Amino acid sequence: MDKLFGPVIVLWFATLSVFGILQIVQQPAILAALNPLYAIEFLWAQDALVFIVVGAVVLAFTGAEALYADYDFGCFIGRVMFLQNH
Repeated sequence: MDKLFGPVIVLWFATLSVFGILQIVQQPAILAALNPLYAIEFLWAQDALVFIVVGAVVLAFTGAEALYADYDFGCFIGRVMFLQNH
């Protein structure tokens, strides 16, 4: 399973890149979404709801990072525990 993880992830990101580039070529105006002023305007207009929105974004980023870290670290711990018991 470990040997498949890298190639599958490369294939996944390559697929996302190809389809993303195709969409940008068809609709170049989508690049305007990268302007941070839109995010600032959105957060400014939300009042107290802004804490929930920013909290959800932070949880999404840290959760995704934790899943990746747990996968890699979990395999290492599993091997160490297996070697200690045998």
